[in-house]
Amino acid sequence: MGKETSEDGLKMPEKEVQSRDKVIVRTSIMGIAANLLLSGFKAVIGLLANSIAIVLDAVNNLSDALSSVITIIGTKLANRKPDKKHPLGYARIEYLTAVVVAAIVLYAGITSLVESIKKIIHPEAADYSTAGLIIIGAAIAVTLDAVNNLSDALSSVITIIGAKLGNKKPDKKHPLGYGRIEYLS
Repeated sequence: MGKETSEDGLKMPEKEVQSRDKVIVRTSIMGIAANLLLSGFKAVIGLLANSIAIVLDAVNNLSDALSSVITIIGTKLANRKPDKKHPLGYARIEYLTAVVVAAIVLYAGITSLVESIKKIIHPEAADYSTAGLIIIGAAIAVTLDAVNNLSDALSSVITIIGAKLGNKKPDKKHPLGYGRIEYLS
């Protein structure tokens, strides 16, 4: 059995490297499927409720799915054997794919910030149904299933809190209502 270098420069048996790569690919495929489903549900509910917070939460799930695709590609490329052009192998390509994933997350965050600011300046009333909030709650339960997605689950919880607070009726203290709270979530 041959030896192969892992991305940290340590020698690992080829069987362990292949097993690690299979786990990464399998986990990423499950993440892609879950994030695409969550994204679809959240996009529909967000559009029906006219909620930028829920729509942007759907975009977050979509960026997570894209990140998983990039992870699979990086894993497959990093697993290539050394050749004349790359005598030390391709393992470090995983670091490059991590930079691409970070850029996607940064872009999604900046887009969310810009869209939220636009909605704060030009607010629109949102309409949250109980069924929509239950679906978002179910999405949180599914998201909590994966430890890596804890930040996504917290983001969804904050979205629901903002949605409920933003859906309060206007009163004497807030004659325009609470709708702008949603944009801060």
